[in-house]
Amino acid sequence: PLGKVSSSMGVSEYPSHCHDPEGLVKAADEALYQVKSTSRNRVCLASVPEDFQIDFEPMKVQPYEEKKR
Repeated sequence: PLGKVSSSMGVSEYPSHCHDPEGLVKAADEALYQVKSTSRNRVCLASVPEDFQIDFEPMKVQPYEEKKR
């Protein structure tokens, strides 16, 4: 046996957290740092910067309704 394996992850989402690939990686890295500084074996979602302005119009989507057979 090699012992326990743990997994810590930082997650960011485009375009809700950033405008470019570098910002996406930076946000995920900062979220990962939060996990590693407080605990292990967890997932942390990146925070949206206070000055971040979205550059897209969110699309309204109808809820999914499962068809009866």
